[in-house]
Amino acid sequence: MILLRNLYYRDGSRKLTTLCLCLLLLLITLIIFLRYEQKNIPPPKYFATSYDGTPLKLVPLSKPNMQPNALLTWAVEASTSAYNINFVNYRRQIQNARSFFTRNGYNSYLKAIKESRNLDAVQRRKMIVYAKINGTPTIIQDSETTPGLQGSIPNAFIWRVQIPLVLTYENSNPDDKIIQNNIVTLTISRMSTLESPSGVGIDSFVIREVIQ
Repeated sequence: MILLRNLYYRDGSRKLTTLCLCLLLLLITLIIFLRYEQKNIPPPKYFATSYDGTPLKLVPLSKPNMQPNALLTWAVEASTSAYNINFVNYRRQIQNARSFFTRNGYNSYLKAIKESRNLDAVQRRKMIVYAKINGTPTIIQDSETTPGLQGSIPNAFIWRVQIPLVLTYENSNPDDKIIQNNIVTLTISRMSTLESPSGVGIDSFVIREVIQ
């Protein structure tokens, strides 16, 4: 009886030892696997997105992010939007135009409007202003062709664009209608897509009337 009991305990001890060895082997295998996984975790990938979640290609501020034709299309939209105003909504329209500018450029735009005194006439005579181009917009300089061009954003790529722009002022009185031919010179700077969805902004806005 005692012999059978000893054999039973010995057999149980062997099974327990085997189980412990298996668990130890499993633990060692798990540790090795976790170490391997930890060393081979791929680095995180970062990417920019637009406000609606669309992935954006990251381009350094020192490099252009648009083809010339795309930039000119954007510049035409910006300059015409800046001058399509009316006596009722001009404050909101001028504020909305801010999205096309850097901070320095928006101040330049406000200064150009103030110095022209045309806004006074719009308010006083209850006028509507229509802006449209009447020629071919051109890139006259950029940071590649003219190294050293500087804007308010350090080391940002710069374009200088000229746009022939016709402004038509009119109200209910046909005699008050004014047609004004202008040349708009824009200095356009690369900027962060966090500040501008297009990654560019007008850094300087100069409008000059052309007397014909």
